[in-house]
Amino acid sequence: MVHDWQNTPLAVPDGLSRARIGEDAADVLLPQGHPLAERDVLVPGDLANQRWICQEAGAICHDWLVRTLRDAQVEPDVAHVALRAHWDGRDSADGE
Repeated sequence: MVHDWQNTPLAVPDGLSRARIGEDAADVLLPQGHPLAERDVLVPGDLANQRWICQEAGAICHDWLVRTLRDAQVEPDVAHVALRAHWDGRDSADGE
């Protein structure tokens, strides 16, 4: 299973098919007290002039963010890049 978005679709190799199994809403994390933090719903235009922490260019999340904001005539300001982390499936600090 993989994910993609309407404006950032993944190529489907020959021999595989695509099936929609659900929706994945985007989450925006904001500090307490931020003017947008109390809103239940944001649209891309609301996010103009905001600074972002995002994965590096070429990562699907980065590409989606850039396309989504640019589609709304908002130029993203990616102030910090978060490197991709490997998750091994363990939830606790001791690995259990």
